[in-house]
Order: sequence, then C-alpha cells, then structure tokens
Amino acid sequence: MIRVPKIYAFHRQKAIQKKSCMDCKYFFEGQCTAFASQEPVTGSVTFFDAIDMRLDESKCGMDAKWFTEKMCPKKS
Repeated sequence: MIRVPKIYAFHRQKAIQKKSCMDCKYFFEGQCTAFASQEPVTGSVTFFDAIDMRLDESKCGMDAKWFTEKMCPKKS
C-alpha cells in the first residue's frame, strides 16, 4: 500500500480534511467495490484498486464523488 500525506483544502480560513477512501463504505482491502468488471463467461467479478479510481476523474476522482461514509455501530 502506498502511504501519502493527508490532503487539506483551505476554505474560509479553516483547514478541512479531504475524504479518505478508508472511511468510505465502498473501500475493502485496498479495492473500491463501487467499480468492478465482470468476466462474461465465468461471471467472476474483479474490483479495481482504490487509488486508480481516485486518480481517474471519470470515476470517483480526487473530489471523491462516490464517497459514502461507513456506518459505524453506536456504542452504548
């Protein structure tokens, strides 16, 4: 896995942390489950690397267009 520093956007004098794939419900073991390819004969599904989906503006892109926050169970 490639480690990169957190990216911050400055908006109205405050630093706002960008959306991280690790906090997205579609992220699983370095793969993005929002985008996949299915082999037509066997039906096997192949997911793409999350970094490739974030670098491709026609997919999720740097703005994380497909980002959906993970649902964390509430602690009692």
